[in-house]
Amino acid sequence: MINIVVCFFIVVISFSLPAKEILVRPKAYLDVKSGKMIYNKIIRIKNQKIISIEDNNKKLKGIVDLLDIYLIPGLIDCHTHILFSQTLADKGFEGALLREGRLSDNVRVARAKKFLKQYLAEGFTSLCDLGNSGNFLDFRLREEIAQRSEYPLLYISGPGIAAFKGQFASSDPHELVTKEYSIVDNQTNIEKLLKKYVDKNVDILKLYLDNSPGINGLNDDILKKILSSPQVKKFKKITFHAIEKSSFEKAIKFKLNNLEHATQMSLNSEYIDFLKFVTPTDQDSETLIEFDYFNKYFYDSQKARLKALGLTNIALVFGPDFYFHKEEDGFNRAKYVKRSLKAYIEAGVPHLKIIRALTSNPAKSLRLEGQIGAILPGRYANMVGFKKNPLENIEVLMETPLVINRGVFLK
Repeated sequence: MINIVVCFFIVVISFSLPAKEILVRPKAYLDVKSGKMIYNKIIRIKNQKIISIEDNNKKLKGIVDLLDIYLIPGLIDCHTHILFSQTLADKGFEGALLREGRLSDNVRVARAKKFLKQYLAEGFTSLCDLGNSGNFLDFRLREEIAQRSEYPLLYISGPGIAAFKGQFASSDPHELVTKEYSIVDNQTNIEKLLKKYVDKNVDILKLYLDNSPGINGLNDDILKKILSSPQVKKFKKITFHAIEKSSFEKAIKFKLNNLEHATQMSLNSEYIDFLKFVTPTDQDSETLIEFDYFNKYFYDSQKARLKALGLTNIALVFGPDFYFHKEEDGFNRAKYVKRSLKAYIEAGVPHLKIIRALTSNPAKSLRLEGQIGAILPGRYANMVGFKKNPLENIEVLMETPLVINRGVFLK
């Protein structure tokens, strides 16, 4: 393991993002498209981005030598709830929703900043926050961390758009429900609602096809209104919370191509040929046991589904939906997120597909492949390094890496 991080916080060379030119010479870097390691190259970085990749030139001065390091693109978690946590004391998701909704905005934002530093230290240079984030607290968080090199890039969704009471129980207080979700019905002015998201430059529009573990979900008429709005083209991504079988059937009906969870999806449908991206949100057995969520039948079904997905042309997108928390010193949320990779490994997903699920596939799902998810000129200089080749030793991804965040080295 590369001992870059020694505590909860991280130290960087500079808190502001650098403008000076940096030359980096790794042992090799991953061309994620071809799936091959490229040797004997120098990566030139300036103004946060890779400006060129050149042949090795021993005459160049000021090179940062990483001659024992394999570089891959910075990792991307495409399904986080950075402003939400569930503890064992909550006795379930509903209990956590009620407690979190009563926390002050300042407490949730301050805690999220600590989580973000942990994510970056573990190699996640980009995160997608998918709701349970109060009344646009993710917007506030993004504004406060912008251009700060000790934080990853953050893409936000605002409150998820849901029916009835969202994921809350029917009897829960209305004021808490509307703090966490945008609740819509057939009388809602959809254009006015979407404009609020557009005005806040929301990246991802998240729609709840079901409210599991709550009841109901968006009906066909509301979905038609949302999907036919010209404003939906302004979002980088539209994605759908789909756990129940009925939600998968609705996804088929509307030909939705980006699903979160997809727990009860069928791989026998012709729709599979249309579906582009799935974020399985699967977690490893060790974590599920630790937080009292392990069910052997469910886990075996999950493993079989993940293995089958790995054999399709659907792009797997990494995002384990991990929001469990322990109020104790040393708890590191990001390490648990990386540990969920064991679910992919146990399911026999090929190593390159796992790496693409962590890098290029999330970037494509966000239509940001020209900015993140690859080591190429024009992309952000977001890279993580290991002393073993991840194509050959996939478990090395769970180690703490060397991190380059928009051209800044963490140490």
